[in-house]
Amino acid sequence: MPTVMIGWIKSCVTTPSFSISLNGGLVGYFKGAKGIRQCDPLSPYMFVITMNVLSKMFDKAAEFGVIQYNPKCHRVKLTNLCFADDLLVFSKGTAASILGVWEVLKVFHSFSRLQLNVGKSEIFFSGMDGSMQSEVCDVTGIKSGKLPVRDCGPLVEKIASRLQGWQARVLSYAGSYRKVKISQ
Repeated sequence: MPTVMIGWIKSCVTTPSFSISLNGGLVGYFKGAKGIRQCDPLSPYMFVITMNVLSKMFDKAAEFGVIQYNPKCHRVKLTNLCFADDLLVFSKGTAASILGVWEVLKVFHSFSRLQLNVGKSEIFFSGMDGSMQSEVCDVTGIKSGKLPVRDCGPLVEKIASRLQGWQARVLSYAGSYRKVKISQ
């Protein structure tokens, strides 16, 4: 079955043909010259399939030790998240692991022709000394960025206080003896 599916996808990408609708009827066919383009209705589906391949590549790289999991992501084995056309990659903050991510991206580019836009990308560091950060930025050409949220403590406290207020209003007397525990 995977071979058949791969053939269908390859056929969609390499041999598109188009027809023009004129007065409610299809008129003629012509071959596309460049495969799927950005405005093509298949484009979002192909992008999702392609990003799934990249995600699997990151998972395999972590499995084989090419990259190391970020300590906060190790338990759930999270290597990346993709939102529309944005990609977040999580790895341990060692030069070897970050360069492993870079190698996965280069291999992905070699067969997909999708390339990271270095000018629009940022690396967010935590717990890595400044000289190592500079070295990673020099090797990859990606600038260091800062996350817009630094301290989540006040946000967690605000949510906890609202939950406690909600608990007092909504739960019956019999149910209110239980405390809601919010862990940070």
